[in-house]
Amino acid sequence: MLYALWFYVVFIGSFLLLYPAFAVLLARPRGYRAANRLRRFWAQLVFIGMGIPWRVQGREHLDNTKTYVFCPNHASNLDIPLFALTWLGHYRFMAKKEWADVPVFGIFFRTVDIPVDRQSSTGAYRAFLQGQEALENGNSLVVFPEGTMNAQGPLTRPFKNGPFRMAIRTGVPIVPITFVDNWRLFSRMGARGARPGFARVIVHPPVLVEGLSEADAGALRDQVRGIIEAPLRAHYQVSKSPTMNDPISA
Repeated sequence: MLYALWFYVVFIGSFLLLYPAFAVLLARPRGYRAANRLRRFWAQLVFIGMGIPWRVQGREHLDNTKTYVFCPNHASNLDIPLFALTWLGHYRFMAKKEWADVPVFGIFFRTVDIPVDRQSSTGAYRAFLQGQEALENGNSLVVFPEGTMNAQGPLTRPFKNGPFRMAIRTGVPIVPITFVDNWRLFSRMGARGARPGFARVIVHPPVLVEGLSEADAGALRDQVRGIIEAPLRAHYQVSKSPTMNDPISA
């Protein structure tokens, strides 16, 4: 638990030190790309300060000049900074709108990132259209397809259809990403405590969506979930069908 406390000291303290620079860069859209580069530097401070080395496997599958829909599993507070160390191009997160109300950190969801109102079908659809527009304008998106953090881990919650429908509509490839160790190193809010260790990221080859229609979103969702979960099932020696999903939803 002391290590978990130290995580928040490093996580919040390093962000506060950089906040004036973030505020300047995020004041105008033309500063968003530089803000993402600074976010990557902040992530380095977090992982170095925590004594957690990281390794990204499969980055060679990506082209920093192209647009992607990134779909990582989500079971840890480490996921957001670790993604910032994974993709070297420009991106925008899509996540629950409550992030916009979080002191200091909410600055991203009031500017470059896209908040999603899960309690309102109108609000959720508005965010869907905003994400679609971002893809059409060449901005990669990071969408946790589970819709929320899975504190139980290490496998995933049922996936939502939203990111897969956006990818199909825009023709943008989906990149499945597996965070192998984050769930074990630091769970949601440090509920099980925290521990130092090695953080591995697996970037899977992009899944192409050419020729697919929105009727194929469910099959695409299950395919991507299976890809993400395969290393988790192998590493943690657990089994779960990648086709078990909630009813089709946004």
